[in-house]
Amino acid sequence: MQQQWVTVSEASRLLDVTERTIQRYIKENKYPSQLKNGRRYILLDLSEDVINGLKNSENVMTEKEFVVTDDHKTESLVSEANMKDKLIDKMSSEIEYLREELSKTREELYQSRQRSDTIILQLTRQFEKQTLLLEDMRQRSFWQRIKMALIRLGRPSACEQRDASQTV
Repeated sequence: MQQQWVTVSEASRLLDVTERTIQRYIKENKYPSQLKNGRRYILLDLSEDVINGLKNSENVMTEKEFVVTDDHKTESLVSEANMKDKLIDKMSSEIEYLREELSKTREELYQSRQRSDTIILQLTRQFEKQTLLLEDMRQRSFWQRIKMALIRLGRPSACEQRDASQTV
């Protein structure tokens, strides 16, 4: 008897069972199997007559072909792993860059909020000051308000001018 790698459909034909049964056998580890080139192959012990009949079938791989395909697949997997490692490194550096940018943006936002809070505080104080002045003005007579306005402008009132001229 010789061992031969065959497809699931070929194995079901040779063993005279359904493909589903072969898949169940594989799941139960009754036959070793491997996936090659997108096809599932299982290892069967076959007689010489069956092997000679299978030589013409495209669903059968010899042990040598299977190993060569396996080596090629291994090289492909190594190459793919290297590409994935490079991609992971690139993504890691991009993540680090984005974290730094996020940190800078958060700091700018914090500073911007502090500036806006300072401006709001200053405006609130000015508003309170103006409100107190307005209330104070409403309590004074018309002439007292004019006097206060002139003092604020830096001009002496008529009374102050008269007082200043009398003292000279």
